[in-house]
Amino acid sequence: MKKPSLKFKDKRSVLVALICLSVLVILPLLVDYQLSKTDRYYTELLRVYECFSEICPVDFDSDGTLGRVFVDRTSTPTPHRYTLIAKENGKELIRLPYWQLDDTARTHVATTQEYASGKTHLLVYERTGREALEINAVYAWNGNEMMQIAPSDFEKELFKAMAARDQNGTFNDWVLYHMVRVPTLIGYYLILILAVIFLGRRLIRQ
Repeated sequence: MKKPSLKFKDKRSVLVALICLSVLVILPLLVDYQLSKTDRYYTELLRVYECFSEICPVDFDSDGTLGRVFVDRTSTPTPHRYTLIAKENGKELIRLPYWQLDDTARTHVATTQEYASGKTHLLVYERTGREALEINAVYAWNGNEMMQIAPSDFEKELFKAMAARDQNGTFNDWVLYHMVRVPTLIGYYLILILAVIFLGRRLIRQ
């Protein structure tokens, strides 16, 4: 009598094996998809909300008259140390320290608007070194002055996006992800294919 080509105890074993194989095939793709989606989301957030130019138009008191947030590079003789200033209606509203070594090592500035009032919020992210405290500050006009307030959930996401593009944040993690993404996936699936072939031959020979 001819021996069966495969030896499984029952159909349940076949189903379990197929499920395990499906998980091994799909899970890395799902993880990569989520990471890529997050990276694209951060890029889009910064494109819309971050102040990349030297001067950003703002309306902190929602009176329809635009003010500006800008970097004063003449205010201090210290290299890479400047001053971030917000002005509106000819009045200086806030003055904060600002530093910039390059595009990925600097103070990050963004603006958001309250949906109901239309008031502008000023967001400042800074992490200057391994031992420095991470600054996630949100400032808003309270009628008399700029006050620091708690960030909304959306603004917390924006801080994560700014950290993802800062050397002292998670920038290096994302660089590493882009470097190893394709080689890792190729290597993983080659090993998986070889493992399936090896196990398949072992079962056929039984």
